[in-house]
Amino acid sequence: MKFLNPQLLWLLLVFPLFFGAWFFWGRRTQTLKNTQMDRRVGVQSQAAKWLTVSIWFCKVTMWTALVLGIASTSYHANEKVADSKGSLFFALDTSSSMVYGLSNNDEAKLAAIYDAKWGGWTYQRPSGAAPDFDSGKHANVPIRIEAALGSIKEISIKDKVLSIGLLAADDEVFYLYPETKNHELIIKMLPQIYEYVEHHSTGDNFCGPSGRETHLGLGPAAVKQFDQEEKDAPHILAFYSDGDFDCSPERLAYLKQEFARLNIHMIVFGVGEDWKTNGGEVPQFRAFLNLVGGQVFQLENPQEYRAGVERVEQLAQASVHRVPLDHRKDALIILLSIAGLALTGWLALSAIRGANL
Repeated sequence: MKFLNPQLLWLLLVFPLFFGAWFFWGRRTQTLKNTQMDRRVGVQSQAAKWLTVSIWFCKVTMWTALVLGIASTSYHANEKVADSKGSLFFALDTSSSMVYGLSNNDEAKLAAIYDAKWGGWTYQRPSGAAPDFDSGKHANVPIRIEAALGSIKEISIKDKVLSIGLLAADDEVFYLYPETKNHELIIKMLPQIYEYVEHHSTGDNFCGPSGRETHLGLGPAAVKQFDQEEKDAPHILAFYSDGDFDCSPERLAYLKQEFARLNIHMIVFGVGEDWKTNGGEVPQFRAFLNLVGGQVFQLENPQEYRAGVERVEQLAQASVHRVPLDHRKDALIILLSIAGLALTGWLALSAIRGANL
């Protein structure tokens, strides 16, 4: 046990002093009463003696529990809680196209999770707008990165067992936050990502060094990160992208091998029109996902998005197990309960003794 206010333990001495005073002073009075009782009912019965002892035991117990409670004691508790060996890394495409305005109301609902000001916002394409209107940033319109950040926030709040980390990729890869079970720390990082995307115009780099790409790509970065984790646990890479993808055959073969070796489950949450129309570089991206056993779920489709979240949860639950947790618990409630029971016993036994006199 640990006492937060040990200076109050001196109160435990009060009861022995009181008992001593009763023994040396009150016992004489009690002896006279017992003598008078003996004249009326004979020798005090064994049951009456046990009643007296029990009453004193209740008094001592009640006082001790109250003093320990006042001293704010705590105790070690060993219990089993749900835990997961798995790890989830959210990865974000932070290229310049992620600032394009949203043209889908369901994606806007996710943006509203990140920033409440988009609550109730609905898409309305201005009449006479240019054909490329939706491929640009506009005032008073939520952008793609906000939908991605809203989804990350939602999953981080909902999950209770996974270790979660954060990666970002444009021309280079940034290790934004190492994996942690304190998901609130991840959520606090999201505004910084938004600010970065808002003020930097960048490209994209998934596969890493090959030709014009000279920096570590997101795929190799994930391999490097998950290589440090437990090998038998699921490694989940949830990548938010609008479909930009460029990868050489050599890099594809390398990533396929490493993803299989490290048991990396890649889930892409697609944002933007290209995933719906299969435009741009989305066909190459889908081919890569087929190669590594990954899946894509579009944010603009509520059913698909929910299926993607459920897939993450399914992978997380696959490694959930019960682990012992040794920690300190406040004993105040327990001690007050003991004191209450002792008081009840004291009153009950005193009533019984009074009825028998």
